[in-house]
Amino acid sequence: MYKLYGNPREVFVLRNITVMGMLLALRVILGFVTIQPVPYFRFFSITFIPMAMVSYLFGPWAALVFGFAGDTLGFITRPMGVYFIGFAISEMAICFIYACFTYKRPVDNLKWLVFRVLLARICIAIFVTFGLNFLWFNLFGAIFGVPPAARQAGVFFIASGRLLNNIIQLPLFVFLSVYFIRLAHRLNDLRNRGM
Repeated sequence: MYKLYGNPREVFVLRNITVMGMLLALRVILGFVTIQPVPYFRFFSITFIPMAMVSYLFGPWAALVFGFAGDTLGFITRPMGVYFIGFAISEMAICFIYACFTYKRPVDNLKWLVFRVLLARICIAIFVTFGLNFLWFNLFGAIFGVPPAARQAGVFFIASGRLLNNIIQLPLFVFLSVYFIRLAHRLNDLRNRGM
């Protein structure tokens, strides 16, 4: 497992933590550049860009920590509603999926990179957007005493909007992810040469 995903002790060194910290700050700042017409329904957000970069550069261990820290700091700097740990788990899952498809994979072959990122985005839509997040919405509603019928109607409303949203934005998500993963690759090469 260490060969594929790296040893956590080698990932969390000062040099890497510094880069992750800068990307975490960028993720928090990009959290303010969000179109969110109603609570809990983001129409458009670009916080996935630093998430994809960290996942590509440092792998699953860093991706999990980055996802949790990004969601928590994002909520602290821009609180909307009540903090719920489930959404931090969702963000950790998004970063982990990106890492599984991109970490230690070559970026020179553009077709394969686009294919891997496309698969990652489809997995994120299926397992996180329509899986975990709906579980969290139902659990969140149950905790606050929302009747089951109202919860189902709310989840259906959010699901229909998110399905359309994901289909429309998939090409943009793939394009931006590929562009910034390749940028991260080039910057990492420059950083390694500067040592």
